[in-house]
Amino acid sequence: MTASRRLQRYWRDAGAAEVSRVLHEARASVAAFAEATSAHGSLIQSWVAGSPVIQFEHYPPNDLVDVRRGSQFYYHSHRDGD
Repeated sequence: MTASRRLQRYWRDAGAAEVSRVLHEARASVAAFAEATSAHGSLIQSWVAGSPVIQFEHYPPNDLVDVRRGSQFYYHSHRDGD
């Protein structure tokens, strides 16, 4: 898989400050993920706090939405082996 032309152009034209900013944000994201999994065993357990995880259910229930950056995500589980 290759990055889209738009993404390729973006990173080709990005200055050192932008690359540094994005790298800092990526490291912070990985650190937050590591902290949640260390404290709770998994990211999804940090959201459900010991409740059963329901297959294909969205966690958190209404997704996470970043209106400033225009992104949205949720987490869900599949059956074992999927």
